[in-house]
Amino acid sequence: MGKYRRVFALFSVIVVASLGVIVGTAVPASAATTCGGSATAFGGGPGVAYSTIAPSVTQNSPHFNCVLVRNNNNNWGVIVLQIALRDCAGQAIAVDGDFGAGTEQAVKNVQAVTGVGVDGKYGPVTRNAMPWPASSTTGSGCVVGNLFNFPN
Repeated sequence: MGKYRRVFALFSVIVVASLGVIVGTAVPASAATTCGGSATAFGGGPGVAYSTIAPSVTQNSPHFNCVLVRNNNNNWGVIVLQIALRDCAGQAIAVDGDFGAGTEQAVKNVQAVTGVGVDGKYGPVTRNAMPWPASSTTGSGCVVGNLFNFPN
């Protein structure tokens, strides 16, 4: 199953790149939608299903392709990001809903560990690389973002 997942991921990257979207590179904040809320995302495979709460375009929106940057971001999206950074990525930060210097540094730390571009901005590339708190019918723990279905 892992082989097919990698092939599908490679195919997806090629398709997205051919549409003119730069994959793996941070999108300037002015060109992307700001995360204004949070929503539930689902993932799983044969015999297991799990869910997490992640930043989304608006509260309870099924659209997750958005960004958070330092300053001018104080909302539920920041809170769920901070919880994931604290509980699953081992970052000692306050959960206060404010994307300040501490949250920016925590995002940079996670970006460095996961091998994505380090810029301190939260977006789809960082979301897919970082671990998220997840729950399922069999328990709870942390699951890497690329295993969830994050609709655009």
